[in-house]
Amino acid sequence: KHEWLADTNIEDLREFSKELYKKREKL
Repeated sequence: KHEWLADTNIEDLREFSKELYKKREKL
């Protein structure tokens, strides 16, 4: 039922993690 929602959330989390990682490297 909400499988597509879970997939979208996972993708968002991956992008969010990438952004956080980039910010950490700069610090």
